[in-house]
Amino acid sequence: EHQAVVNVDCSFGSTVLYIPGEWNVLQQAKASLGGIDEKGIHNPNGADTLVISGSVSFGSLEIRYI
Repeated sequence: EHQAVVNVDCSFGSTVLYIPGEWNVLQQAKASLGGIDEKGIHNPNGADTLVISGSVSFGSLEIRYI
């Protein structure tokens, strides 16, 4: 029901997720000697939700709102 889950497993690299700016995002991924950044305009309207889980080790996860 208007919810999706993305499981990220990023080690020694980078991952970029392009997500509509109107979606709710629950960022639950853990970073160990890495980073998680969000870029772009994020104006959630409450209709759709994306849950981001998993781990980032020695790399980066970038969330770009489009």
